[in-house]
Amino acid sequence: MSTVSLDHYTFWQMWQNLTIPDSLQHKLDLFKGQGQLHHNQDDLFSSDSWYAVLNGMGVKPQTYDPIIDTSKYEIIEQAMKRSAQALMQSAAQTLDHQDYIQKMKK
Repeated sequence: MSTVSLDHYTFWQMWQNLTIPDSLQHKLDLFKGQGQLHHNQDDLFSSDSWYAVLNGMGVKPQTYDPIIDTSKYEIIEQAMKRSAQALMQSAAQTLDHQDYIQKMKK
């Protein structure tokens, strides 16, 4: 093992054994329980980033947030359809790969 690898390993091993702050533990517990993320003004990351990081680390909620049961599904369905239409319109206006390459050569 090279010195760089050993240093890298030692660095992460040190962090693995530290106690995490209560605020982070609370955030993780909320997410693991029902997929909720409480945004804190001191957070370094947006909620979208937290979702991406936690999902990337394989952290999955045990169940869903019960507030979802109060959702008006018709409104959500309409919003999803509008988003899909906007995406399709945007994609239709995008150059294909070859045309993009040709444009960049000019």
